Amino acid sequence: IDCNERCSACFGSGIMRCRSCNPPYFLDGTTCNPKCGRFKFANTTTRECNKCDSNCKACSGSATACTACYDDMYLDGSLCTAECPAGKFPDSQSNPNRCRLCPENCETCGSPKECFSCRTGLVLHKGKCLAKCLPTWYADQAGVCQRCESPCSTCV
Repeated sequence: IDCNERCSACFGSGIMRCRSCNPPYFLDGTTCNPKCGRFKFANTTTRECNKCDSNCKACSGSATACTACYDDMYLDGSLCTAECPAGKFPDSQSNPNRCRLCPENCETCGSPKECFSCRTGLVLHKGKCLAKCLPTWYADQAGVCQRCESPCSTCV
């Protein structure tokens, strides 16, 4: 059989009758292509197009190395997750949706500039984590700084 130049092995002549591919092509079904189709990645070892993990909308290098996620998921490194872990917030404005780092010392946050809660030992003051509340402020039981009531200049 006279294989197409893209095929290293085939079951007939023509571009769509390949069993394996010559570099730089990858086998996608029975066709050797320079790139793999949607929801697949180019396996450089086998020279085949393999399916991405079901959580990945797109992947690169391996089935679980996601580069894009479905709309209700967030990319955290190379993983797709429904919720971002502690210390990160879901950024729906990025493309793809990503988990971004919270500001320093935040346990949870809603943006790169607003903390919702702080790491142990710190207090929350107007969306920022501090070692202690400012003068004329005190930390409540939740660790959130509250203003002292007038006319007090200090309170506990």
